[in-house]
Amino acid sequence: MANLVIVDLFWQNFSIIRAAIAIILSFVIAKTVNFILKNYAVKLTAKTKTNLDDMLIKSMRKPLLIGFLLYGLYYAVTTTEYLLPHAATVNEAFLFIEVFFTAFTIARIINTFLEWYAKGIAVKTESKLDDHFLSALKKVAYLLAFILGILFFMDKIGVQVTTLIAALGIGGLAIALALQDTLSNFFAGAYTTVDQPIRVNDFIELETGEKGYVKEIGWRTTKILKLDNNIVIIPNNKIAQNRIINYDMPDSSMAVGLACGVSYDSDLEKVEKISIDVAKKVMKEHAGITDFEKYAPSVRFNEFGDSNIKFNIWFNVLKATDQFRVKHEFIKELKKRFDKEGIEISYPITKVRMEKKARKRR
Repeated sequence: MANLVIVDLFWQNFSIIRAAIAIILSFVIAKTVNFILKNYAVKLTAKTKTNLDDMLIKSMRKPLLIGFLLYGLYYAVTTTEYLLPHAATVNEAFLFIEVFFTAFTIARIINTFLEWYAKGIAVKTESKLDDHFLSALKKVAYLLAFILGILFFMDKIGVQVTTLIAALGIGGLAIALALQDTLSNFFAGAYTTVDQPIRVNDFIELETGEKGYVKEIGWRTTKILKLDNNIVIIPNNKIAQNRIINYDMPDSSMAVGLACGVSYDSDLEKVEKISIDVAKKVMKEHAGITDFEKYAPSVRFNEFGDSNIKFNIWFNVLKATDQFRVKHEFIKELKKRFDKEGIEISYPITKVRMEKKARKRR
């Protein structure tokens, strides 16, 4: 008699037991698949030339684990006799979960491709996608995936989405107009990051005359560290629209010109030789330049001035910020050599010559 009662209770609760078995089995399958991907699939993909497959497997391990668990839970819930009267509600709930889980998975795959491009292709093409910009693209991917998921779910439950899409289009236009400056800065940041007229750590000069190092190119603004250790924050659209001098392109070395003048009594051959010798000495000591075949200083006389014969001395520095120290040292050293060699840098003077004329007799 007792055995019959046990058997009867077993069959009455068979659907619950079956549901529990389904959940446990789905968990076991999920962990098994995760173990295979983690320990065996990764070894196989490591032999390929690209790391995209490695990144895809790593990003899909968690969604696959969740997917198997959700399928086991769905089977358990829909086959339990106590929940059959609520089958329509259960199906709608799982449809909602399925749609958003699929949207999440698609967005995760897209973001994996973005990371692969940033770390692989972009590096080979000398492009460095900014972390903030990449983060913004990831958020956009998730946002679009979930919006499409909402529209798909509403269509499945019978909501007319065409009217909603039209309303969203009008609303989107209004939002775009309201966020015009923000969107302009975002796309200008995208252009700056991809086209690279400036790069992080480049030394640049703005159209306003301010100079500094590019510290960050964000999705809305660019931060520049000035030489006085203050940060200038500029909207990206201003960076894209204005003229900028980049002292680190095509490379960091640059020629620097310094104006000077000597008296008319000076031996110009001697002036040229001394100026070049001093330039080489200062370049070597204060700019670290020893290759004077490539970075040869030069002197160019260019004007007969009021009190001096004027000329420019051209010398090189390895980076733009070296020019200030090198100019400082060059002026001191050149003045010392000119004084020693008796070469005069004349003060600005004006000579007046008066001629005596004989007075006419009446």
